[in-house]
Amino acid sequence: MVRLADDGELCTTDACDGAGRCAHPPGHAGTECRAAAGECDVAESCDGRAGSCPTDGLQPAGSACDANANVCTTDACDGNGACALQSTLDCDDGSACTADICDPTGGCTNTVTVRPSCRLAQKSVLLLKDSDADAKDLWVWKWLRGASTAQAEFGDPTDADGDLSLCIVDGTPPRLIAEASVPPDPQRWKAIGDKGWKYKDPTLAADGILKLILKGSDTDTAKAILKGKGDNLPALPPEALPIAASDFPLIVQLSSAETGLCWEARFTAAGVRANAGQRFKAVCSAPDCGQ
Repeated sequence: MVRLADDGELCTTDACDGAGRCAHPPGHAGTECRAAAGECDVAESCDGRAGSCPTDGLQPAGSACDANANVCTTDACDGNGACALQSTLDCDDGSACTADICDPTGGCTNTVTVRPSCRLAQKSVLLLKDSDADAKDLWVWKWLRGASTAQAEFGDPTDADGDLSLCIVDGTPPRLIAEASVPPDPQRWKAIGDKGWKYKDPTLAADGILKLILKGSDTDTAKAILKGKGDNLPALPPEALPIAASDFPLIVQLSSAETGLCWEARFTAAGVRANAGQRFKAVCSAPDCGQ
């Protein structure tokens, strides 16, 4: 049996030339001779004309690639074979009441969310007044005889991480009716002994919030009381009031950015005391005041 000598090149054919010698003419056009080493490299194939694999090629600079398996980033080849981070998509809409995610198309989805497993109260009261004269707008929420909460669980609103946020939602899927943020402030926040915190700002600078009282308890008598008023209250969505019968329950949640805990009340149509024009008032009592 005559064995043909293989020159080791994928881009040649190995055949006897009829004179007792082995020849290696170019061939195998289209056969891959060098695999891509990554997203920014390219695979080479025999061209059928040269007896060797073409020079290693690279994807042009700016070609799309994925540097970190993160759809929130834009990545591109650098022209030297490497995939590099170019920019990061910021999907944060500034609201503590939404879940902010990037989608594979390179866009943002900001979905109103209802936090699970918030602490509940035996009683709660909510009043929303949306006047034609913004100076007369009023929000009041009282969370009373609430689940045991230590001072530390409210976070420390005098330090940089101590933001507290109020979210009021209704409907399915949830619709954001109202939201407000009370930022950390070492001047406007004062400790209530070792039980909780009290915020007071007559200037209404932070989303129109006048006061927020957070008082803990180890005997299920914790409480939270929020009052906001005036021009600085965030505007309610158009036609937010009155609340339609199909949009109950209306859910109020106060959350701490520092501890991740939240405090909640749910209001059903049965607890409504006023729901006409631009004024809404409701009360709830356990067991119908939470999840």
